[in-house]
Amino acid sequence: MTEPTQPVGGYVEVDPDVSLQMLKLPFNAIASIFTPWQLGIDGYDSAYGDEVASYTTSLSSSVTNYQYENGRRYHGYRAGSNLNRQFVRELAKPHFLNQLENERLEHAYHVSTLLCGGRIHLAPIGENPRNILDIGTGTGIWAMEMGEDFPSAEIIGVDLSPVQSSTPPPNVRFEIDDVESTWTYGHQFDFIHSRNMNCSIVDWPGLIKQAFNFTRPGGWVEFREADPTPYSDDGSLTEDHELRKWGHQFTDAFRSWGRDPSPGPSLQSWIEGAGFVNITQHCLKVPIGLWPREPRFKEIGAYTLIQLLDNFEGLSLAAYTRILGYTKADVQAHGQMVKRDIMNPRIHAMFDYYIVYAQKPARTPTAT
Repeated sequence: MTEPTQPVGGYVEVDPDVSLQMLKLPFNAIASIFTPWQLGIDGYDSAYGDEVASYTTSLSSSVTNYQYENGRRYHGYRAGSNLNRQFVRELAKPHFLNQLENERLEHAYHVSTLLCGGRIHLAPIGENPRNILDIGTGTGIWAMEMGEDFPSAEIIGVDLSPVQSSTPPPNVRFEIDDVESTWTYGHQFDFIHSRNMNCSIVDWPGLIKQAFNFTRPGGWVEFREADPTPYSDDGSLTEDHELRKWGHQFTDAFRSWGRDPSPGPSLQSWIEGAGFVNITQHCLKVPIGLWPREPRFKEIGAYTLIQLLDNFEGLSLAAYTRILGYTKADVQAHGQMVKRDIMNPRIHAMFDYYIVYAQKPARTPTAT
């Protein structure tokens, strides 16, 4: 089995011949965010922004029942029930439902897939899994690809927000539910998958115990989660940079509520504590920006770059206004400084991404 490789091995010199046309990415808004003099980067190529295409704007008007705050729309499922947990989930995963958010989710999925050389799962689930569960399915892209890869399997994708395709493969269905509620499925699963749920889960050990109880003996789970605080291996990102400060503020805001915004480093211990065996962990480095020379990792960095540029407010607004006491204008002003660092090719920023998969023993008691 070919294992994923480290995308960044330390210092990589900036490649000045970067072309968005070469990457064929539907970037929007980069040109409008900064002019060269605002960035203060010598040698900034104005063609960098000239290649930018426009995104589409919004979801269908048929999507209703959402809460609005600071001009953003958030999912309204179960609003008011278990208020503290719902508050944290809304705050932590600002699932404002528009086209940019859907594209961000799919960009994040593409990064996760590229890191693994195109493989959408690493767990050795065999050729004929029968029942598969996707926790936090988002747009449903992973569940639909698994449905195509395993046409004899039944795949369920679960999320709080109804943003999935209305025409999935016939063996794929989507459910709107809170994955931290008590699971009521009438059967166990051969494979349970979860990806990019950092800041969305209140009780990670509890979620993983539920996954254990609903995995069939001999079945597999796979979790993919980040430690999102940016850093550099070569000292180009320092504590004085706004990007680094933002990473600390973002994580500190959630930790002040007793929530872990960086579940990746803890996944292995939680999975082991639930009773799984044959645990394998990969810690991969994800570049931010176009500075890597190797084309695949340049593409990974490009997708990560646009996620942060296009969705800084969506990622930060709720946490900064509700917990840190910022105004919306404060967040926007802070965002301009953070984006300046993100757009600086001399800063070789990255973050860590953890992939952990494990097997349920053939005979085992229920996790408690």
